[in-house]
Amino acid sequence: MLLYQKQQQEKLADLGRKQLETVMQQLQEQLQLNLIQQSQLMQRGGGSNGTISAAEKRKSNELVQTLAGQQQQLMQQLQLTQRHYLLGLQQQQMLTSPPASAGKRS
Repeated sequence: MLLYQKQQQEKLADLGRKQLETVMQQLQEQLQLNLIQQSQLMQRGGGSNGTISAAEKRKSNELVQTLAGQQQQLMQQLQLTQRHYLLGLQQQQMLTSPPASAGKRS
């Protein structure tokens, strides 16, 4: 029965790790898109041809600020997810490593 429980715990840990890997990948993709959008807005807003109005420039700056805030949130979510992932790896390592000998003392 103990072996069965250990196998189930390992399966759950595997599943959790795979889900966290997927979430990390999605967050990284969202971050990349966010940075591309910021870059495009900044290029459009900083155009030297003078075709952009003051209102359009102000709107562009507001969007960049919004995207920058979203970027910070995405980075925080990614860092938290990475921490959970690493903690899961440590827990799985503890589950799979052989137990320390109880009779040994330093």
